[in-house]
Amino acid sequence: MPVRKKTNSLSVLEPLKGPELIFGLVGAVGTNLDQVAEALKEELARVGYTTHVIRVSSLLYQVKKYRGLASKTYSSDYQKVLDHMKAGSEFRKITERGDILALMSVLKIRNLRQQIFGTPDAPPPNSRTAYI
Repeated sequence: MPVRKKTNSLSVLEPLKGPELIFGLVGAVGTNLDQVAEALKEELARVGYTTHVIRVSSLLYQVKKYRGLASKTYSSDYQKVLDHMKAGSEFRKITERGDILALMSVLKIRNLRQQIFGTPDAPPPNSRTAYI
């Protein structure tokens, strides 16, 4: 009777087509979302996905008024979080858009698609690309 060699490696499998995936991580102040994002990125890599992590709060740095947040020295992580939350709330109020950072996230994904695939539109169905 022939013996079939068992393996846990995905490398012996043909690459499967995979959809583009977008994950939004939200947590209470003090939640280590960087650790969650890294674990998710590692697991996605195991199934052949290329992952791009986008920190929504860092999108504020694209706005002239909030660029200083990127280089500011904070006495604590708590103070950094408070400053970013205050800036985000202020920006939403100024723009009169509660969804402004979500819209900026979509624009960031479109910019990444342009860089990677040459088009801001959805990538080919077999691109196996994920955004966190």
